Amino acid sequence: MRFHWSGLSLALLFAFSASAASQEAQETEVVFPQQMNANDLLTLCASSSLTTKGRSRRKYCDGFVSGIEEGMRLYRLRYRIESAAAICVPEGTTARVMTQTFLRHASSKGVDLSQPAAAVVLTALHDGFPC
Repeated sequence: MRFHWSGLSLALLFAFSASAASQEAQETEVVFPQQMNANDLLTLCASSSLTTKGRSRRKYCDGFVSGIEEGMRLYRLRYRIESAAAICVPEGTTARVMTQTFLRHASSKGVDLSQPAAAVVLTALHDGFPC
């Protein structure tokens, strides 16, 4: 009889885990950065921090923006290039501060939000953190 209860407990645990994983998968958004325009990114970045979904979107945005900055920095270091697209973010600047720089730029008049998100982020960071 003891084996039966252990087996039942294990089956219930597995069913609960599978249900939770399924629910989590349904709540997760699939975002393809190479297909995202600046308007899409702006929507993610401006999400409410009061909801789980909004916080998740903001984290994605922060990672996207800081990834663009890091990519440019590493590219410049690797190829020792001083280019017009140079970005000089002060040490200790948080990803959220860089995202706020993007938000200000993307919200300003005349910015073409149909451009690829990475291009608009690059321009925002260049303008916000010039060398």
